[in-house]
Amino acid sequence: MKQVTAKELRELDPKRFEREYYKWCEYAHDYEWWDCIDQMFTDKMAAVGARVDKIYFSLSHSQGDCAGFEGRVDVSKWMHHAKYDNDRTFAEAFPALYVAVVQDGAYVIITSNHRYRADLDYRCHIEYTEPDGVFKHLDDETWRDLVTDQEMEADLEANVQSWVDARGADLYSDLRKEYEGISSEDAFIESCECNEITFEIEV
Repeated sequence: MKQVTAKELRELDPKRFEREYYKWCEYAHDYEWWDCIDQMFTDKMAAVGARVDKIYFSLSHSQGDCAGFEGRVDVSKWMHHAKYDNDRTFAEAFPALYVAVVQDGAYVIITSNHRYRADLDYRCHIEYTEPDGVFKHLDDETWRDLVTDQEMEADLEANVQSWVDARGADLYSDLRKEYEGISSEDAFIESCECNEITFEIEV
């Protein structure tokens, strides 16, 4: 009998290596391995006005796999960062609407339904705002017509929904990449080396 490393086992007895590898996979992820991804995602979202209360995900190699988050989006901060087209943010493309949204304090609450799709509760009441800044000279009726027209054109509710869905897809991609990395054969070999685990084989 001979003691060999996991790397040597893969070369000398591939079937035995596969059994040991799958056995390791059953308990190798028994910890919150996603914490780092969660923190990086939370920090990244905070920079554009989105508060992440929690993330959720499914990585079962099925059609139901997904990832997303629950939290809140500050619409004015989102407009300041989100691109409307190649040259302008939403705030730049719709300045009157931006002024109204800042004044209103509009926000979006993000929750998840039983199918893990993000549900958005859009809370914006620009109809109660008043002309301000460069628009201060407008009368109330002209102001309301302007912000209403810009709100319809900007379609903030649909665009925030698309943005939230896209960030969920980004999160899923990052989680999948991390999971596959820590559950790879190379990760198994590295784990065995760190823990000085060897395997006995016949010679």
